[in-house]
Amino acid sequence: SPRPSGAERHPNSVASTRHAVLPGGFLAPDQKGMDRVRLIRQLILNAIVNPVVAAVLRSPFHRALSSRFLLLSFTGRVSGRRYTFPVDYRVDCHGLQVLTSRKRRWWRNFAADPRDVSVRYNGRRLVGTAGAITGKALVAGALSDRFGWSNERADSEAGEWVLLRIGLPGVEPPGVEPEDERETAFDNPLTPS
Repeated sequence: SPRPSGAERHPNSVASTRHAVLPGGFLAPDQKGMDRVRLIRQLILNAIVNPVVAAVLRSPFHRALSSRFLLLSFTGRVSGRRYTFPVDYRVDCHGLQVLTSRKRRWWRNFAADPRDVSVRYNGRRLVGTAGAITGKALVAGALSDRFGWSNERADSEAGEWVLLRIGLPGVEPPGVEPEDERETAFDNPLTPS
């Protein structure tokens, strides 16, 4: 009887799986391979990049990164643990805004109610309140402003993102429109501590 080929002997080998062939003859990774790549990238980000960025933001050299990143600190709603990590932010007329993927879990701490936060913003520690906004209209507007996306693209992607809004001193959030689905009210603007 003929000897089985490698693909027949090893069902998990590359030859036995169906991969798309990319230009140049490269095999596109399957979903499991992509999940592995995302996991490795997230581990590198959490273990190496975030601590370095956090250290710079706490240092006298913070200006190198402060125009784009801030340190967000909060207490977990369920765990009671204190979390601190850098996030990319923008300033708008309502305060600070942070966009994050719904796939991340940390934003859920702000989903039910606004929560107290501490941020290191431009070298200063500020204390205030932040809330998650999941309303598609507001998230789509933030995506369009942030990334320069067309309204159509921002509307189609809005379900994959969450907007965290952090109040600033003397700035109140806008009025709530019914189609916004959910708006978060802020009790305390950010104040220096």
